[in-house]
Amino acid sequence: MSIDTPVAHHPGRPLRLPAGAVLSPTPRASRPVGAATAPAVIARWRQACSTAAGTDPDGICGSPDRCDAARACLAEPDIPRRVASVSRAVQRMRRHLADPHCLTDHAQAGMLSPFHFHRVFRMVTAATPGRFLAALRIAEAQRLLIRSSMRVTDIAASVGYASLSSFTNQFTRLVGFNPRAFRSLVDAAGDTPVGVVGRRLVQPVRPGRPALTVTVSGAAGSVLFTGLFNGGIPQGSPAAGAVTVDADVVSVPVPGPGSYELLSVGFDPQSPIAEVLADPQGRRRRVAALPDPVRIAAGGPAGAYHLRLRRPQLTDPPIVVALPLLGVLATRSPRHR
Repeated sequence: MSIDTPVAHHPGRPLRLPAGAVLSPTPRASRPVGAATAPAVIARWRQACSTAAGTDPDGICGSPDRCDAARACLAEPDIPRRVASVSRAVQRMRRHLADPHCLTDHAQAGMLSPFHFHRVFRMVTAATPGRFLAALRIAEAQRLLIRSSMRVTDIAASVGYASLSSFTNQFTRLVGFNPRAFRSLVDAAGDTPVGVVGRRLVQPVRPGRPALTVTVSGAAGSVLFTGLFNGGIPQGSPAAGAVTVDADVVSVPVPGPGSYELLSVGFDPQSPIAEVLADPQGRRRRVAALPDPVRIAAGGPAGAYHLRLRRPQLTDPPIVVALPLLGVLATRSPRHR
């Protein structure tokens, strides 16, 4: 008896089951942000099943009961149904950004129990419902700051924040600027094409410096922002990053030891900064990220990775970190910052 579905348990080591059944390792593959595609959802489910199986560090299944548990777990996910459930919940979030939300509301929209919904939502999007909702709200706030003359207080209320200070803190944490600074920078530089900023930020590769080599499929003709972020949904400035123009190989400097999310975002060089930032649904960008964190050890090898850009999907968390504006600020002289 065998299990055809591979399990990502321990790099390079299979999980051996009785009677010749083998759960083979899963190769690292790129995913869009939020991992809405079925392979990425399955990959995270496999990891959860591997943990639930209670395997030892060598990847050996210790008892028939544990092997049965792994088989049952792997047989559980019906990926299209789960993605559809999460999609319904996300659509409800988008329609009711200003309303109070609780897990029960989201679960009812997804037609699942609250406990099961929370697990499924995280499997599909790589974020909790609360963090996903926060990103949706801040993305809409960005659009309103750019496209309307509404006061910041009114914008905060329109996206569901009763407290201006809570909104300001959340916006600053996710975007990298407070709302007023964000609006001011967009007013000053919003008509600048992303490609102009990108070309100013391109840095030559420094020989001998540890770096990640990232090959990005679909990057031709794009301005590419590639970075290592702390956390599942990118927020604020990256721990390390690089900007490339019309190049599919990126060298990302290695930051200090830790666990990071590797993200790449591609823009049309002709798109004005204001247009790509006032875009809650991501129609003007393409995105990709790894399914698992990049773990960097002190003095360890940097490694090579592959990403594939694609259009965001409904179940992808919005990318609200203002990458082009961070670039504008980086290229200004100190007296103009």
